[in-house]
Amino acid sequence: MHFAFQFNNMRVLVLLLFVIQLINGDRRFFIPSLKANWYKAVEFCTTLDKRLASIENQAKSDAIAQYVRESDKFANVSRLWIGASDLAEEGVFTWLHNEQLLTYTLWNENEPNNNDKKEHCVELTYHTGKWFWNDMECAYDTYFICEEIERQCL
Repeated sequence: MHFAFQFNNMRVLVLLLFVIQLINGDRRFFIPSLKANWYKAVEFCTTLDKRLASIENQAKSDAIAQYVRESDKFANVSRLWIGASDLAEEGVFTWLHNEQLLTYTLWNENEPNNNDKKEHCVELTYHTGKWFWNDMECAYDTYFICEEIERQCL
């Protein structure tokens, strides 16, 4: 199912997605049932008080893979935006939420490659039975995965 991505109806869409999330029960990760470019995906997750997922270790990578595998409606999803890019400096990939360098990576073979000098945003891509990272044009519309923002107690 593909939804038109328009922010003029955002409040209704956010409420609908919140209800879907409550039914789903997993509050850590969330994949909206719509496609967007990387910038709109960032904006959408932020609107939900979430962020594009960051994957700092193998355990989190495995948790996301399991979440996607167990979500029947996403059985055919093979690409997901995550919250990393090299938009600030070519070839230097950082997490959007804290601007830290990627210390854990799961790049597919020969990636990142900045194909046609246009690929600056990072997606998870399902290839040969496993999830890998790929650099992709930020303007490409695909699914994306949001995650809860960890809150620090004061």
